Amino acid sequence: MKRILHFTPGFRLGGVETLLLGLYRNLDRDRFQFDFVTDNLDTMEEFEEIRSMGGRVYQFGRYLDNPLAYQRKFVNVIASMDPDSTIFHSHDVLRSAPLLFACRRKGIKRRVLHSHTDSFKGSRREYFAPTILFLTNGLATHYFACSNEAGRFMFPGRDFSIFNNAVDLTRFIFDRPARDALRAKLGISPGAAVIGHTGRFTFQKNHDWIIRVFAEFVKNHSDSHLLLVGAGPLENEMRHLASKLAVSDRVIFAGRQNDVTAYLSAMDLFCLPSHFEGLPLSLIEAQANGLPILVSDIVTEEVCLTDAINKFSLKSTASEWASVLVGLHRKGRHNSTIQVNKLRTDGYDIRTQWKKLVSLYGLAP
Repeated sequence: MKRILHFTPGFRLGGVETLLLGLYRNLDRDRFQFDFVTDNLDTMEEFEEIRSMGGRVYQFGRYLDNPLAYQRKFVNVIASMDPDSTIFHSHDVLRSAPLLFACRRKGIKRRVLHSHTDSFKGSRREYFAPTILFLTNGLATHYFACSNEAGRFMFPGRDFSIFNNAVDLTRFIFDRPARDALRAKLGISPGAAVIGHTGRFTFQKNHDWIIRVFAEFVKNHSDSHLLLVGAGPLENEMRHLASKLAVSDRVIFAGRQNDVTAYLSAMDLFCLPSHFEGLPLSLIEAQANGLPILVSDIVTEEVCLTDAINKFSLKSTASEWASVLVGLHRKGRHNSTIQVNKLRTDGYDIRTQWKKLVSLYGLAP
């Protein structure tokens, strides 16, 4: 039995956590098990699911509250593990150095750093990242990235392996009954135009721009709604912005959802004007659902796997973005089944990608 100890300090069911849970549900759990180290002290359904599948969840609390106690907890966890059958896999490179050092002292031979972003713009991390990366990268043995840009950014001068941000594609096929039922529940008329987004309310995702674009869109499409799925630190600020722009009655803050499938089917358009990204899982899901998609031009070409994705510059005006969305809405949805088959061919099906992960660890699937 091989145990993979994942370090996911901010476990909040974002893209990384969705990817890991999808992998865990599909891998051969008689041969491989996932464990998790997190700062999150909350009770979550996902933690119970992990435990029910044979995994362990170690909830340590905030690192900065007591760094020495945090480190002692981690050392105690790996003390009981067999270094030859344990793999340490970190999904937060800048937080990893002390844990990697402890793993190296323990003799854990496979120590993985995984890059999920290609920028720290807008974060305090931006200023001290180069120094920490220089120190941290030397403690790992394997380097994974969701895209070439994310790998070059996080691991300058080092070889790295690409691991696709895969999903259970069949779950995201367009579902007409689910669309109709959710629209009825949310008070959205069958013919209304719905612009949607899934993601945490953070600077990275640029919800500010989504709301400003929608305020322009609704001027010519009075029967329209903006459907925002997710939670995060900037949510209240975005609620105030919607009110300020007089569109709060048309903006639906749906909160964090364990399953976004019905929400995607309820949408007509998907908007992701991010300031930076690695390779967003949300775009794989939206493409599988057949949605026309408008993204900022900083998003990597590697995620443009179908003709559903359209890039546009953040230097353009909100009115110009709205005009592009109007045109995409006229063209309508893409065939979801065709989209899924294309994504599967390109290696984005979670049901097969777990075998690639195991191979990247240097193990036989």
